[in-house]
Amino acid sequence: MPAEAAQEARAAGHVTSGVLLLTGMARLGGAKNVRRRLAELVQACEGSLAAARARFAEALAAESPEELQAVGDELASIRCLLPAAAAASVAAAAWQRSGHASRATAAWK
Repeated sequence: MPAEAAQEARAAGHVTSGVLLLTGMARLGGAKNVRRRLAELVQACEGSLAAARARFAEALAAESPEELQAVGDELASIRCLLPAAAAASVAAAAWQRSGHASRATAAWK
């Protein structure tokens, strides 16, 4: 359902809505499926928000705690707080799984 809504938004020229929908899908486990479409939509956007959301999807797809932590900090700096918190949460879990408890704790700060 969200995938179709994202396609409809894009077809109607509502690029920002498409970016938001695809970011939500990435956050809910579909990052590998939406990262390319999200990267394409970013080309039609101005500013840093859409690009940061695309980097968030890439970091989720890569399951990289370093990238997730970095993009979480970036999202927080531009006041995009829900994706920033999601990035921090996933980064912390990835650090914990890899045996880096102190980095997991730091990801939340």
